[in-house]
Amino acid sequence: MIAAERINAYYGPSHILFDVSFAMGAQDRVAVVGRNGAGKSTLLKSLMNAGPQVRGKVSWHGEALDSMPAYRRARLGLQLVPEDRRIFHHLTLRENIRIAEHARGSGVERIPPDEVIDQFPMLQPLRERMGYQLSGGQQQVLAIARAFAARPKLMLLDEPTEGVAPAIVEGMVETIRNVCAGNAMGLLLCEQNLWFARQVTDRVVVMDTGRIVFDGSWAEFSARPDVKKAHLAI
Repeated sequence: MIAAERINAYYGPSHILFDVSFAMGAQDRVAVVGRNGAGKSTLLKSLMNAGPQVRGKVSWHGEALDSMPAYRRARLGLQLVPEDRRIFHHLTLRENIRIAEHARGSGVERIPPDEVIDQFPMLQPLRERMGYQLSGGQQQVLAIARAFAARPKLMLLDEPTEGVAPAIVEGMVETIRNVCAGNAMGLLLCEQNLWFARQVTDRVVVMDTGRIVFDGSWAEFSARPDVKKAHLAI
């Protein structure tokens, strides 16, 4: 579905990703893990063209995206949920979700906001609450629901458990599983919480200093304690 071939990513003069090649198919669920500064978020943003300058090839269903802007990639079926969530604090929860309708691709059927909310149990009693009245965890779930409202084929989730209470993280597991499975949606997750990543994905990619150092199933990862020690241990 999406592939990167020898991409290099830069923020100004800073070189962040080094010849990274990566691919995943439709409905795959993949976790990208690594220490802070490993390049995980930059990989997601590079696929979306949402910040860094990227050299190399990114393709979607075999078609090169070249310099296509982020909003057009969204209408192809990619949705990025950034680490900072970017909830509109002056809008209600329902209005935040409704805004995402503008990111739908041509011919993609609209999902009414209330139907979106119904798929996220935590949000159901909060429909008319303002963005600024939501906790950090509630804002995170709203950000995921808002991305889902655009009917993506692939959701890119950047550190969704950061700063979120453990009880909410546990609830997010079942919600994300159900949303992906029930809507034939792929998932690319950037995460440091290995427990959470294992619960919602089938494959793990380990990054270190802007390079991919491991790519395989969780069972293969468990069989390689050297990878965890070298690239994830503090």
